[in-house]
Amino acid sequence: MLRYLCDPANAITAGGLVLSSASLFLALSGHLELSVAVALWATLSDHLDGIVAASTVNRDPDAAKMGKSLG
Repeated sequence: MLRYLCDPANAITAGGLVLSSASLFLALSGHLELSVAVALWATLSDHLDGIVAASTVNRDPDAAKMGKSLG
């Protein structure tokens, strides 16, 4: 599993998942403004991973499959 994070697009996706989880935690903790800010960063990472995946040449097909299942 960790070897798929060497792929830049998958690493960005995993970072977005961490940011989404952090945003949920912050919202439940009552820090709504910070939660919204972190959620916006998570949305940005979701957008960027598609751009990075599309621009990566000779991408491993297994890494691409993993990226699709992460997102």
